[in-house]
Amino acid sequence: MKIKDFNTIVALFTLVGFMCSCEIEDRVIELPPHESKLVLNSQIFQGDTTTGILLTESIGITDTFFRNENEAFRNSSTLTLYTPDKGAIEGYIYKEPNEFENVQLPLWKFDYNDYIEGETYSIEAEVDGYDMITSETIVPKQPDLVDVKVYLKEAPPNRFFSRDKFEITINDPADEENYYLIRANFLINDNGFEYLRKYRFFDAPENPIDESFLENRMTILNDKSFNGREHTFVAYGERGKYDFSEITFSIYQISKKSYDYQLAFENYNIDSPFAEPVTFPNNIDDGYGIFSITSKPTIKLIKF
Repeated sequence: MKIKDFNTIVALFTLVGFMCSCEIEDRVIELPPHESKLVLNSQIFQGDTTTGILLTESIGITDTFFRNENEAFRNSSTLTLYTPDKGAIEGYIYKEPNEFENVQLPLWKFDYNDYIEGETYSIEAEVDGYDMITSETIVPKQPDLVDVKVYLKEAPPNRFFSRDKFEITINDPADEENYYLIRANFLINDNGFEYLRKYRFFDAPENPIDESFLENRMTILNDKSFNGREHTFVAYGERGKYDFSEITFSIYQISKKSYDYQLAFENYNIDSPFAEPVTFPNNIDDGYGIFSITSKPTIKLIKF
């Protein structure tokens, strides 16, 4: 070894030893104080009898929140819907939280179901110790559904799931931005018990590697590519090997804010290592969340 190289190595070890012998001071990161605000998730789907509205509060990064035990919060909560025909409608909790369920929060609803197309509705929430929050939305027009054709596909022998092809034709209004949401379900009988199963829609006819996060869900769409004309689009509904004789297909028109929220929600729930951070849109004044009302659904019953 050359003397110059040896001296260089000794110098490096001396520097490392000096650095290790220095006492490093603890660094304390001071977080700004968190001011909790009300959070409202009020997405009302017309014709849906299981509507569940959530009212809670935002929490800070170091806060601990036992949702199902937050009695003081819900005991002082009020939720009011302002309608153009019935005036103020008071909301109420129809389902108490359960620690064993996915949503450990009380579910709210209104005894009001006939939302008027083109009219403005507003909502107001108050809780002791929080700023009141408000929001408003306009009810969209009912979609003009021309036709729905469904082509059933049997699942391969080694797989449980198959994807049926839906050809959906709508007549889109001209000179305006329109946003749509689709749903479909089928009634199955399991040893005498009847219950509904929902389709999950994708833009691809099959999933050979069974990794849904690599695919595009297809629940919502906009009319940017077909504004003002009749248009047929294709969606592939995924289901299991169930016996059924009919499918109920529904299509709604939704607001731009609701479309953005649904898109963010789908991206948030993608279990993918390549997923990007998601920012949820907000239309709640002095708080967080979403208030939206769909159009009345246009429904088609498809029998086999």
